Amino acid sequence: LTRLGTIAVSGTVLDSTVQSVSVNGVGATVAPQGAGQFAFSASVPLAEGDVALVVTATDSAGQVGTAQVTVTRDSTSPLLEVTAPERLTQRVSGTAAIAASDNLALQQIAVSINGTAAGTFTTSPVQVPLPLPSGAVIGDTVTVTVTATDTAGNTATATRTVLVTGDGAVLGQVL
Repeated sequence: LTRLGTIAVSGTVLDSTVQSVSVNGVGATVAPQGAGQFAFSASVPLAEGDVALVVTATDSAGQVGTAQVTVTRDSTSPLLEVTAPERLTQRVSGTAAIAASDNLALQQIAVSINGTAAGTFTTSPVQVPLPLPSGAVIGDTVTVTVTATDTAGNTATATRTVLVTGDGAVLGQVL
């Protein structure tokens, strides 16, 4: 599994008369290793999804040998949605709701609040409490940052800002 657009393919051919090696039609560099062994390497472009890498070696008699392996390229970032209340007060804390998904598989969801780690999770959805930071005053903000990473290493980041407000008070006569 890779997110890169090319992959380095290398291996060994056991034939003392090898003439050429290619991987998916890309010519490989071939170097003798002694005792009828040749090392090869090639940089091969990858399309999105499952890609069959076929190594073809040809010797001086025209005999052809092949080997194949399948590699998956995933360059698609996870999808990420973060919802949080618009404000927090002394009496009313909040919760951030996080939903993440991926076309193959999520590896982790990392959450921070005002730059401090609040948790790392491996499944979605996630609920993270948003307490009012100590010393927070009206007008301050609380920043929730979430980064989702998939198994290929692709990431998506979302940030939500929550305003610290007063609890409010009723003034005057209530009838």
